[in-house]
Amino acid sequence: MICALLIFQTPELAAPVGWYSPWLDRLTRPKEEIFTRLEEQQHRRFIKTHTPLDGIPVDPRATYLVVGRHPLDSAVSLYYQGENINRARQRQLVEEVTGQLAEADEPRQPVRAWLPDWIDNDATPHQQMDSIRGVLWHDADA
Repeated sequence: MICALLIFQTPELAAPVGWYSPWLDRLTRPKEEIFTRLEEQQHRRFIKTHTPLDGIPVDPRATYLVVGRHPLDSAVSLYYQGENINRARQRQLVEEVTGQLAEADEPRQPVRAWLPDWIDNDATPHQQMDSIRGVLWHDADA
């Protein structure tokens, strides 16, 4: 939305921000569909990604804007965002796009139990990007 505000100079958009700025690493739409939509845009394009910078090709025609949040704010937001996801539908979409079976989710802990586990997670950023180590690595990479 920050980029949309800079480009369009208004918070009033004719479509959801995700229509203007697709999330390329979210596997819920075929990439050809997303690329076609981007090619048809007449305004300056902006693309959302959660890929760390070392995973993005550097192109001198592009401007890279990195937005980070406090890790604990990110964690709590991630937790509650997870409450809003239709996980069965998400697995179905990922399976349709990738042709691979998606893993079933484990039951969720209450946020007060989940947060210390999130902080104490010893997984490397490559194993668990949504851990505190993953969030800090991603921010430090930028």
